[in-house]
Amino acid sequence: MRDKMRIVKEETKRLYSYANILETIVQKRLDIIQKIAITSAKKEEEKKYAENDRRSRRMKQ
Repeated sequence: MRDKMRIVKEETKRLYSYANILETIVQKRLDIIQKIAITSAKKEEEKKYAENDRRSRRMKQ
């Protein structure tokens, strides 16, 4: 009976360890996705600004 309890405790610790590893991986992926989204949004904003700048220059001519 003690051996079974020991095995269960060891397996439980192992599962918690795996869960923590997965949680870390998921968080890192979310961080990367957020960085990509922010970068993409900045590029889009820069494109819009450049287009508006070109339009305003054409109107002045």
